[in-house]
Amino acid sequence: MSKGEGRGIQSIDIGGRLLSALVNADGPMMLRDLAAVADLPPAQAHAYISSFRRLDLIEQDVATGRYQLGPLAMRLGLVRISSFAPLRAARDATVQLELELGLMVALVVWGVKAPTAVQVQTGNYPLNVNLRPGMALPILGSAAGRVFAAFGSPHGISAIVDEEFSALPPDKKAAKAARKTFDAELDVIRSAGYAVTKSEPVPDIDTIAAPIRGADGEVFAVITVVGDSINLDLKPEGAPLRALLKITEQLSRGETR
Repeated sequence: MSKGEGRGIQSIDIGGRLLSALVNADGPMMLRDLAAVADLPPAQAHAYISSFRRLDLIEQDVATGRYQLGPLAMRLGLVRISSFAPLRAARDATVQLELELGLMVALVVWGVKAPTAVQVQTGNYPLNVNLRPGMALPILGSAAGRVFAAFGSPHGISAIVDEEFSALPPDKKAAKAARKTFDAELDVIRSAGYAVTKSEPVPDIDTIAAPIRGADGEVFAVITVVGDSINLDLKPEGAPLRALLKITEQLSRGETR
């Protein structure tokens, strides 16, 4: 304990060990493994988990019985992220971009081992897209995910890409070809500075995504423009892409509108 913190509450400290174990885990955990990492007897760990489940800090996968962080933990994380000054500027820019284009615009950050939407502006055109704040996005099936993968942020993303590929149908020849195509696409994204998806994963819905970099050059967020194939112009000289790149480049330089 650092000087000046004073005496804490032991039960909260113990519960914090369980939450920390889930934060650092590679995926959902069985009770015995979670208890071992937190250095607790399984029965004691289960009692804490029961309380955390009532608070939505921890949830249990019904199919596997494994535990992971719950919706409240995600919301707490997003609130903490939103206090980051450059991200506040990005949130304002997301609103302005929606007003300028009239299209759906989403701000995406790296959440719990997945791209996660923190803000969604719906635009003027109704879309059959289930995109909302707090939603985790796939890497392979989203433009934002591909931007994170292309620019190597955050650390360990390559292993997560491997996991998503391993979940595909077990056709080794097709999987190898798909990985080769994906890696080639990442090279294109790095060269162009943005990613595009067409009718993926939703038919007739297209997306454009571009990164926002921090002062250290690392990608800390991605802005995605979403529209149907009629209203979203994907051409390099089109208004959506020009507006998107303009604002993401301004934000990356620390400028705001």
